[in-house]
Amino acid sequence: MIGGTSLAGGRFSLGGTVVGALIIQTLTTTIYSIGVAAETTLLFKALVVTAVCLVQSPSFRAKVFGGRGRAAPREPPRRGEG
Repeated sequence: MIGGTSLAGGRFSLGGTVVGALIIQTLTTTIYSIGVAAETTLLFKALVVTAVCLVQSPSFRAKVFGGRGRAAPREPPRRGEG
């Protein structure tokens, strides 16, 4: 999900998508103003997008952060007891 739009499909946020596009454009403008070559700018943006995708992946987070992801679902209460 970059800027509110999931790469896997599903729901999206138009405002979040616009913010994500502005962030990418700000990265590009900043890198160009520093004087970095165009090829390096493309590489930098690719690394940022890859990092965002990895951080949002549940399996990656479980491996990196030691399973501190979502809690396991609780067992529903049993009926008829009590």
